[in-house]
This record gives sequence, C-alpha cells and structure tokens, in this order.
Amino acid sequence: MGILALGTHFIIELRDCEDSLLLNDTEEARKVLIEAAQKSGATVLFPGVYFHQFSPHGITGIVPLAESHLTIHTWPEYCYAAVDIFVCGGKVKPNLAARYIIDKFGSRDPKINEIERGLNLGPHKPEQGGGDLPGCEVVSGTKGPPPFIERWAKFPVLAGAGQNAGFFMGSR
Repeated sequence: MGILALGTHFIIELRDCEDSLLLNDTEEARKVLIEAAQKSGATVLFPGVYFHQFSPHGITGIVPLAESHLTIHTWPEYCYAAVDIFVCGGKVKPNLAARYIIDKFGSRDPKINEIERGLNLGPHKPEQGGGDLPGCEVVSGTKGPPPFIERWAKFPVLAGAGQNAGFFMGSR
C-alpha cells in the first residue's frame, strides 16, 4: 500500500529578493519562468503562457506545461514572490527549475515546501467519514477540523529536509 505519486508540487516563497525591478518586469519574469521550465526538462505550451502587470506594481503569470504548470505572483514593494511548480511524470526535475528561479530573483531567504500529489492506495472505509474523498485518512478528535468543515483529510507532505508534516484540506 502507500501513495501512488502522480506529481510533485513545489510551493516556493521567494523572500528578500535582491532585484525588486525584476519582480515588476513581466517580460523578464516570463523569460525566467520559461527558461526554468526548459532547464527542468518540461515542455512549455507557448500559446498559453500569460503574464499580467498590476498597477501600481506587481505581476502574475502562468507558464502551462504539458506536465502541468509554473506560476508566479509578485509583491515588489516587499521584495517577495510566490511561485508554484507542479509537474507530473518522471522526466521533469522541478528542483532544477526551483534553483534557477531562486537564483535569478536573488532570493536571500527562500523557502520550498514539496508536496507529493497522488492517490492513497490504502483501503477506503466510507464509514470513517471520508465521504467522496476515497483513500483519505480522516482526522478526528479534539485536534480535528474547525466546526465549519464537515470533512477533513490529511495528505502526506514533505516539509523540509528530512521533516514530515501533514497537509490538511477541508471542504463543506
């Protein structure tokens, strides 16, 4: 039993970026994310690449991939960017894309959370309250969900080098 890994999701915090001008430059940020995707071995779906400039500052952008996507949202006034890298399949190396993006934006305090996305191959027991979330471990007890959440699922997460943690997702 265990997890059938279908993809890897990096959630990246680019804090204390050296180049706040890059954080506000749609063309350069677009170039960095496309290059990062290519360096990782991903296939960029060019007609779908889209970046938007906010006023007075900040950008958002998506680079769709045959294997999933890279996204960015920036706050130049805080020297900060939030980046997602989600890839499926075994040939793409998201760590190469992450390192490239961190280096290009000059983040002096980056943080990466890696989530293994996939299916729990353990037995599904609807009587545990999993509802339509097959294979999810349902968490209950005093440390369970807030009262407004009816279903609470715990998914495996790699929190950092050698650390494991839980990622909780609730729905009504």
